[in-house]
Amino acid sequence: MSISVSDYVAEYLAQKRVPFVYELVGGMITQLLDAIHRRGATRIVSMHHEQGAAFAAEATGRMTGIPGVALATSGPGAVNLLDGRG
Repeated sequence: MSISVSDYVAEYLAQKRVPFVYELVGGMITQLLDAIHRRGATRIVSMHHEQGAAFAAEATGRMTGIPGVALATSGPGAVNLLDGRG
């Protein structure tokens, strides 16, 4: 039985007990978001800007000790994530 990369990543996040994924939806991450939602172990939090997602992921990581996760689409979305680096 084969498993998609998106399902694999969703399962990995669940195993690591990642509580939240912060995202600004875009075409390149829709399948990944669907897989995370279907798995149901990690809460998806939609943001208004990629930079806010990066800040939220960093804060979550600092408060919980579990790596924070921020997702954005490719191109400008990914570049905007860089603005939130700590």
